[in-house]
Amino acid sequence: MNKSFLLLSVLFLLFFSTSKGQNNAPALPQRTVSLNLEMPLNFGDFVILDGQAASVTIGSDGIQTPNNVVILKAFESPHRAEISFHLCPGRSIAVSWQPTFTMISNGTGAQATVELNDVKIGNNAVTNGQAFFSNKGCQDTHYIYMGGKLILNAATNYQGTYTGNFWVTVSYE
Repeated sequence: MNKSFLLLSVLFLLFFSTSKGQNNAPALPQRTVSLNLEMPLNFGDFVILDGQAASVTIGSDGIQTPNNVVILKAFESPHRAEISFHLCPGRSIAVSWQPTFTMISNGTGAQATVELNDVKIGNNAVTNGQAFFSNKGCQDTHYIYMGGKLILNAATNYQGTYTGNFWVTVSYE
């Protein structure tokens, strides 16, 4: 009887006991990524040489390269697109972008095609859909630098200001 009572008491204590613990684990690193457009892609101001197909390229390094155009230095400054984001160490993203898009004149409705063909994250060239792994701290900023080529048809009368949009998608793991 004594053994039964002791066993029953132990079971009773186990059944009605509550355990207390402390959570001393560090906070989990961020699990979200937000993109911020720091600077849009801008090909600058230029005049096309008569009767010639032409192009203007802006590299991911920001350097403008004209082909059959005269660059005007008095107005818009050309620059690459810059997108910033934060990503904790050991996490990865895959960056995808629209490889071509159309820019449209605000005055004539004329169109020009842009090829997004020069993309870097920091100093590293990336291809469309390629994974990128962070080795910086969670508060450090990463930059996506995007350059492209504006393709101009010889038969089109390009006048006015041209605008267009392209998408960038980040798949996060």
